[in-house]
Amino acid sequence: MNSLISDTVSDMSTIERAVVMGSVASGKSTFAERLATTMELPLVHIDQIYQDRPANSYPVMPDRPVIAEAAKDKWVIEGNGFSEHIGPNYRLERADAIFIFDIHPLLSLANHIARSRRIGKGLELPVGGYNGKRALKWYIPYCLFRCPEGINRMLEASQIIGKEATVFTKTKDAFEWLDKQS
Repeated sequence: MNSLISDTVSDMSTIERAVVMGSVASGKSTFAERLATTMELPLVHIDQIYQDRPANSYPVMPDRPVIAEAAKDKWVIEGNGFSEHIGPNYRLERADAIFIFDIHPLLSLANHIARSRRIGKGLELPVGGYNGKRALKWYIPYCLFRCPEGINRMLEASQIIGKEATVFTKTKDAFEWLDKQS
């Protein structure tokens, strides 16, 4: 069964700005890297910008690094940053394409645990700025509650501004979709 809920990109050659967000450990970073390489666009990982900050310690004012990146002419911005302080609506408004990975929260958590173990054992390199330092006690509520809520808010926000998102509920379908486009 194909998990592509909606395919809103009719011509990849028209993409100059793409948002990739969604579930933890769902393949967002790898997808964004392949998309950026295929489209010859600069790639920004939100986690790389914030990797030295403690979780949920965003500034009171809108955060300039992500907003500054979104103000540029061409980019792929990967990562959630659902907080209004990181400008998710601005990213959505500027984007030509919105890709959302919406995998089941329990699968997201299981993928995160497995990835953390592989990184910890040196079997896998971190991708997308994830450095493996956040504790599981942070990831459990994030994977199960905060991330799904954020995904729903971003889907609603994209509809409000009149932009549909391409939504994947299975990682393999995202990469099959990308293979068909190139």
